[in-house]
Amino acid sequence: MHLSAMNPVAGPPRGNALLSIFLIWVPALILLLLVGIGSIVLGYRGTAKSIERAELRNQSKLEREEKLLAAADNKKKAAEVAAGSPGAGSINPSGEGEGEATTPAAPVVTEAQLNAALKMGKSKYIVCQACHGVDGKGQPAPGVNMAPNFADSKIAADPSAEAMTLGVLKGIKKENGSTYLGVMMPLESALKDKEIAAVLTYVRHEFVGLDDFITEEEIKGWRAKYADVKVQASRAEVEDLLSAEAAEAAE
Repeated sequence: MHLSAMNPVAGPPRGNALLSIFLIWVPALILLLLVGIGSIVLGYRGTAKSIERAELRNQSKLEREEKLLAAADNKKKAAEVAAGSPGAGSINPSGEGEGEATTPAAPVVTEAQLNAALKMGKSKYIVCQACHGVDGKGQPAPGVNMAPNFADSKIAADPSAEAMTLGVLKGIKKENGSTYLGVMMPLESALKDKEIAAVLTYVRHEFVGLDDFITEEEIKGWRAKYADVKVQASRAEVEDLLSAEAAEAAE
């Protein structure tokens, strides 16, 4: 018998072949996986940047539109003031009623500013709801209301908001013979000037039907004016501040 038949040539060990496959293909698969992940990350970043650029363009467009609207509104207000139209406001044109509140010139306000004030005023009105009610008609109590109905209030309807502001800042004391069960508590410590302006603007728009805009500067001035008042005001003291227009309407 030939010796080659008895001792065939042995092939490479099987373990070495598996090791070779492992060392070649596993790193290749890992590399492919890393490349895929990198592509996904880059694609996400690119998409995020595209979205960000689009948002910036939209924001710039909105800002330009707001500026154009504000410019047009300012031009309209300026024309009203120049023409002396009712929409421009007046400052006690009769010259009578010294010491009474007067109607300041209407501030120039954009629609965005008004909407922001109404939104804030609505959120802060929750302080008033317990007595004035969600609908502003006065929270019902046995036989009477907790507080006046804003729609029937000459104080709330006054073209000047000074009387209403005094009531909010200092409160209104409960008096004998009052037709309301509640007492108006002072809110000068609870609400900031901007918040009071927003609440008054909201109440006058929502419940009275006025379209004016009470400014933070007006409230700041009235707060300083009544800084020395340390007690609640009487209803008569508040009504004494009614403007000439409101006083005439109440007679």
